[in-house]
Amino acid sequence: MLQSEINSRNKFDTNLAKKVTLETIEKELENVKYDKEEISEITKTLADKIQTEVLARMNLKKHKILVNIIIGESRDQGLRIGTMCKWDQNNDGYAEIMYTNVRNILLIKQKSE
Repeated sequence: MLQSEINSRNKFDTNLAKKVTLETIEKELENVKYDKEEISEITKTLADKIQTEVLARMNLKKHKILVNIIIGESRDQGLRIGTMCKWDQNNDGYAEIMYTNVRNILLIKQKSE
């Protein structure tokens, strides 16, 4: 079976990725307050959980999910971030979530390869 045949049957679903990501964020960050000493570990753990959940719920065995998370303290400040990726438009997908609560600003970008 060709790689393109595998990808055409198990494509990255952007809407499902957003839904799963948001569910994971809300569950994991429900009672978390921003602490600059702990946020690095929280970010790594959250990225791992999002990646695992997206792969499991989409049943993507031959895909790689890249999760980019930025968490900052919300202090009435703006935030601008730019990222760049090389990808195959026919097989790769992209989902972006901007989640804000009283304590945190969170930006997640995912790419499927």
